[in-house]
Amino acid sequence: SGDLMQKANDGNWHMKERIYWHPRIGYLRRARYNLVFKIPPGLDVVSIGRLAKSWQEGGWQKNYYITGLPAKACTFTMGKFKKKTFWGPDSIRIALYASATNSSKNFKNIANDIANSLYFYSHYLSPYPYKSIRVVETFSLDSQGFPGLINLSWVSFKTELRGVMQSLRSHEVAHQWWGNTVGWRSYRDQWLSEGLSEYMGALYMAWTASSEKLFNQLLKSWRDDLLEGGSVRVGLGLQRFGFSKEAMSKSEGEKAGPVYMGLRLGQKAPIDYYLNTYEKGAYIMHMLRFYFTDDASGSDAAFWSLLREYGDLFARKEPSTLDFINLTSKHAGTDMRPFFEQWLLSNDIPTLEYQYQITQDADGYRVLGYVRQDNVSEDFEIAVPVHISFGGATTWRGRIRVQGRGADFSLGPFATAPEDLVLNPGNVILARVKMIKTQIRPRIAARGN
Repeated sequence: SGDLMQKANDGNWHMKERIYWHPRIGYLRRARYNLVFKIPPGLDVVSIGRLAKSWQEGGWQKNYYITGLPAKACTFTMGKFKKKTFWGPDSIRIALYASATNSSKNFKNIANDIANSLYFYSHYLSPYPYKSIRVVETFSLDSQGFPGLINLSWVSFKTELRGVMQSLRSHEVAHQWWGNTVGWRSYRDQWLSEGLSEYMGALYMAWTASSEKLFNQLLKSWRDDLLEGGSVRVGLGLQRFGFSKEAMSKSEGEKAGPVYMGLRLGQKAPIDYYLNTYEKGAYIMHMLRFYFTDDASGSDAAFWSLLREYGDLFARKEPSTLDFINLTSKHAGTDMRPFFEQWLLSNDIPTLEYQYQITQDADGYRVLGYVRQDNVSEDFEIAVPVHISFGGATTWRGRIRVQGRGADFSLGPFATAPEDLVLNPGNVILARVKMIKTQIRPRIAARGN
């Protein structure tokens, strides 16, 4: 009762404040909820937990929900809904609730993405911890994932833009693992939940598309949002992902501050919190996955092994960033603090300029070159992917380690003459990259890496 709810344009009642709401027992404190709802007949209430009992009393409809596993937060919506039920993997019940005034044309697409996401994460991470999941249309533009319940924006019920909606829906499903099962210790550590969920949504989209094209477009949009102030192509309708220049007009991008500042990043422009926590957080996870990927086989199994142990070790706990760093160091077999410190505690983004030449000696062909690194500290270190093509479908893949102001590199020998070299293909590393034809170093090294 009270001024907790507001009636939206869809005719349903939603919570006014969906973050710092009551009842609760404190920030990030988990609890089991026994919730009794007394509502007018003819309406329904959708809540987290299991509907244990429903009955009529004194002219009111009463619903009794119980949460099995402790939850950090709760939500509910009241109104009239179009409801449809599907069955997902492992007999998980998927229930969709749309506004009674809304079209249900996207029910099948939404159900497919929820079901496929549950399968994807259960396969790569751990089994889904509940027997059902409810997806409720919300009147706002943003979506939220609660234990066993997703508030999904009305946009996803009315629009089907390939790639965009898949990653959005899957992001919220990923919160069942990252954010709900595995929490975060403080506002500084929330990037672990949002960055991982944003990245999982991107990986799910790539998995369903069976192509890297959309994934590469999404990765480039994260880069452009952070480094270029958005993309004019979004406003023209030529780009699916990211923000337009107009939407980013008040944003400071990567200059807003380090990821570790958390919510404080959005003090000047709220969008900067999203850019740095969600998009840069996801980009950090992408660079971490690249770190654990084997160049020869292309296998990223080591990355998924890290995430599985992270999920098992901190299930129903609130880990800190340092907890994640320590576990990552264990899996890497080396201290990973420098990697996280430069990407989380600093807002430095490297600018890379490179040049190369192809030479031939008695052993074969070599590619000699130099990479100059600017706009970062002297100890900033990255391993940049490099692809060398030999014509046709033949490509050599490797990495060039760059620290401080720059690095020489020598790649080869190769039996066939290389045709082209591309540094940081697919924007794997968050950086500004440019090939320079004029001399950027007194000489190009004959040897050395």
